[in-house]
Amino acid sequence: NIKLSDQLLSTDYLVIAGGGGSGKSGANGNTSGGGGAGGYLELTSQNIVLDTAQTITVGAGGAGSTSTSTNGINGDDSVFSSTTALGGGGGASSQNVGVGGSNGGSGGGGGGNSATSTGGAGTGIQGNAGGNGEDGAADDNSGGGGGAGAVGGAASSSDPGDGGAGKTTSLFTGALNIERAGGGGGADGNGT
Repeated sequence: NIKLSDQLLSTDYLVIAGGGGSGKSGANGNTSGGGGAGGYLELTSQNIVLDTAQTITVGAGGAGSTSTSTNGINGDDSVFSSTTALGGGGGASSQNVGVGGSNGGSGGGGGGNSATSTGGAGTGIQGNAGGNGEDGAADDNSGGGGGAGAVGGAASSSDPGDGGAGKTTSLFTGALNIERAGGGGGADGNGT
């Protein structure tokens, strides 16, 4: 006899964690980095044992910072069975000088107030690093959060960094095959 619990189901699945929150911008053109995208994991032909409970957790996005001296909150992890996608890194806040964006599935962007405010690191195949912030002569621009498909853009003296691109998946077709897990854009401090 073959028990239902002995049978395996081959399945494909996509696990995406919550994105990181942005930092908080200060006065005088100092800006906060964009949040990093949640970790992105696409798995195919994975064996799942039928009649066995599977852990499923959908990670929420992280809150934006309420203080110019602390980073945005990292997103929550998402879990399916034994696969965990890590929450995106929070963006750096403007007065958190010398502290970069937080690490995560994709890293948060660096704040616009210090040349040493680098983007946070991404985690392996789950995502990419955030972009660096910029310390200009006057107002400062911040870096974009990393995305599943590309690093976050670094800020320049004239423009903030773009959020890193997300990814499309082979698991969906047509209108469902949209880009997912893109990073948040940096902020423009010029003229503020």
